[in-house]
Amino acid sequence: MRLLVDQNLARRVAAALRDAGHDAVHVSERGLAAAEDDEILELASSEERIIVSEDTDFGALLARARALKPSFVLIRAAEPLTPEAQVALLVANLPVVEDELRDGAIVVLARDRIRVRRTPDPAVGLMAGGASEPGSAAWYRLMASNAAGFRSVRSRGHAEVTEVTERCRQADRSTR
Repeated sequence: MRLLVDQNLARRVAAALRDAGHDAVHVSERGLAAAEDDEILELASSEERIIVSEDTDFGALLARARALKPSFVLIRAAEPLTPEAQVALLVANLPVVEDELRDGAIVVLARDRIRVRRTPDPAVGLMAGGASEPGSAAWYRLMASNAAGFRSVRSRGHAEVTEVTERCRQADRSTR
């Protein structure tokens, strides 16, 4: 998978994803360490990459732009995940959502759950839903009502992510 790792994730996340066989680059490797989200979205689109981030703004930007792509993976956790745990979560679960990401989707990836929402085809969505403005209440209702484009499943690797997180906590405690 071609991935663009956002600035709010460590550079070693991109390196570890490369080690796992993905074509992953960190935004800093493209000279965009302090870039605005729009620039990152443009880069991902031009390089046909999937954005991986903890920044929730990308979903709204895609809706506002009426963009089918690039796809976006949002890593969510009640408490912060270490870069190693983020990589474990991604490596375990990207294959589960590969088809949706290839076709255009927003994936929310948590320790125990994956939520997938296909990005609506702007031309079809506007005609079917009557939503004239991206970001409008009608636009969001259209996205929410797209039941065929939404699924939620238990994530893979929950035990591995929990184990990596616990090992990192123990290492942190032992260095204090």
